[in-house]
Amino acid sequence: MNEPSSSSLLITLAILIILSGFFSGSETSITSINRHKLKHNANKKNKRAMLIVSLLKKPDKILSAILIGNTLSNILASSITTIISLRAGNEIVTIAAPFILTLFVLVFAEIAPKTVATLYPEKIAYPASPILLVFLKILYPIVFITNSLSKSLLRMCNIKIEKSVFSPLTQEELRGILSSQDQKKQQEFESDMLVGVLNLERVVVDGVMVPRNEVIGLDIDSPWETIMDALKSSNRKQILVYRSSIDETLGILELTTVIALLQKACLNKSTILRNLKQIHYIPEGTSLKKQLKNFQKYCYDMGIIVDEYGETLGLIQLEDILEEITGKLYKSTGSSETIKKQTDGSYLVSGNMAARDLNRELNWELPVDGPTTVSGIIIEFLETIPDGKVCCMLNNYRIEVTKYKENKIENVIIKRIEHAKNIDEEA
Repeated sequence: MNEPSSSSLLITLAILIILSGFFSGSETSITSINRHKLKHNANKKNKRAMLIVSLLKKPDKILSAILIGNTLSNILASSITTIISLRAGNEIVTIAAPFILTLFVLVFAEIAPKTVATLYPEKIAYPASPILLVFLKILYPIVFITNSLSKSLLRMCNIKIEKSVFSPLTQEELRGILSSQDQKKQQEFESDMLVGVLNLERVVVDGVMVPRNEVIGLDIDSPWETIMDALKSSNRKQILVYRSSIDETLGILELTTVIALLQKACLNKSTILRNLKQIHYIPEGTSLKKQLKNFQKYCYDMGIIVDEYGETLGLIQLEDILEEITGKLYKSTGSSETIKKQTDGSYLVSGNMAARDLNRELNWELPVDGPTTVSGIIIEFLETIPDGKVCCMLNNYRIEVTKYKENKIENVIIKRIEHAKNIDEEA
């Protein structure tokens, strides 16, 4: 029997290294491919995607087949290298051959294929899947034996092996993906809305409500001129009607009802009281997700937030929740919620501005798990109500109270400073 020529052995060696690279790249591409995108493509009847999904339903089998092919290719390559080096009859070649083969395997069969497969998993996995399926069928007996032995060993070690590779994303994982991915300008709005939807479970009604002292209501016991002024100044389609105090709420008046009554020339206190809608009370601490469901379930879009003693804390409307998803739906016409950039890069901000709105507007990270307004955050941090101009550092933000009145902070100047420490000093 004629022995194979050295050139034939070299060609065979090159083929084996290419095969090893194919198996290494296939393994990496299949393990790193985006499972949810893959499943989406499979649902759209993409044949290659459907094939990969079927292979990944039992990942131990396909990975075993890949590893068997990879290991077999490397062992045969090592044997052929030994034969070639022995034929050379040179001790230096015999000693250097394993090191040369190791270098070639690392570069051409491991590092390069796996790097490409990591960067372009779909481009590698899709065309490789039919070949892997054929290879799996050919090696099925060996795969069955090796898998059985492996599973037995894992069970002895009390390791669970039944786990789906298509487990759903958690909200935290999805939020992280949306927040960290590089986005084009036109995609930012959609991504921000998706993050806003996910945040509805975290945020409670107290964090987005109109505080009690800012609620524009209609005191039915006030003079008629005052009532008309309240109706004219309202920038929302509904207004709260109460008697003497907001704690004595009578109901909600639709401004469309006011227009209809004006057209009939019968707008007065009596007709207002007869056309009030029922008020709904919302416990403090209710999540926005739950409240959005309640708005939908019980067909209303405004409610009063109360504490455990029944005291009114504020007001929330459906649009307040929508703004958490989309951002501000309209610009405030009043001067109480303004952000003015200063020449030194700082911002003049009203004390009663919601910290969440400020964070969204300037991409800041002021704490929002406690008080909801800038003023409340400062008072909580200082643990006192300022009785003069005060300057403090809150995380990486330098905050200077510039205007205050009695027990209320009206205006502050805030500047973001990198690598700042928490210090407290009064100016």
